[in-house]
Amino acid sequence: MIYVVVEELIASPKEESYLVKISDVYPVKEGKEYTVKTCFPYEDNKKIEIYFIEIQPQEIYVSGGHGTGTVEYLAVLKGELTIDTGSETRSVLPREIFRFSCEDEHRYINNSTAKTEFICFFMA
Repeated sequence: MIYVVVEELIASPKEESYLVKISDVYPVKEGKEYTVKTCFPYEDNKKIEIYFIEIQPQEIYVSGGHGTGTVEYLAVLKGELTIDTGSETRSVLPREIFRFSCEDEHRYINNSTAKTEFICFFMA
């Protein structure tokens, strides 16, 4: 009989190269307005997290702060996204990448008539 420890099933992959298929990742947050999927969670030896987020038309996703010194890099894949950091509001289009401090609460806003998809990279 083979025993598998639960932590091994949910732990981050140990390989240096690893392919993530967005379609195979289960949402960590989900509602009728948005879906958030963790592609690569934070690891002690890698100070980065990567998320795939979808926001439905005319909807908002509010994110809490990610800690002191944390910076977010955001790349829009489809649609148009407005980021409200509290001190700045910026529109980001496909093939554009926006960097901002995400220490404090911030909002992702889809003001368009189509679903918006983007990838977020958080670095501590």
